[in-house]
Amino acid sequence: MKMSFQSFSSTVARFLDPNKEQQHHDEKQSIEDQDYAELLSRTARSSFDDFILGTLNKDNIETILSNSFQDHGIHPPIHKAWEVPEVPDTDHVIKNNNGVYNIYLNEEELKNGKPCNYDYPDVIQFTTDFYKMCTMIADGPL
Repeated sequence: MKMSFQSFSSTVARFLDPNKEQQHHDEKQSIEDQDYAELLSRTARSSFDDFILGTLNKDNIETILSNSFQDHGIHPPIHKAWEVPEVPDTDHVIKNNNGVYNIYLNEEELKNGKPCNYDYPDVIQFTTDFYKMCTMIADGPL
């Protein structure tokens, strides 16, 4: 990073410092742990915290844990984003025509030579436009 004249933010640099002694973290604790609830009650920061933590007893903890986690705002419903319904096939046909892929509605349209109503540049026009874009990018911001 120093050779490229870059630096980490102070927070990241603190964690990446090889000379720094690694901080040891206790195992994760949950509300199921009675000792953890007692620790919270001893380290409460406000009177509201004192009031809420004062109501925590074994029965309250059991009630909280016995309720469905799905209803709680911290635990959103399970959702599998990559499992989607299959989209049915269409009759569209794709054909390469002089280096440009044309889309036809069906086989009959392909036989009649009627592609979908889109502008299809030929290879010469595409290449010319491509080189023009490359030149503009190489020149820097416009």
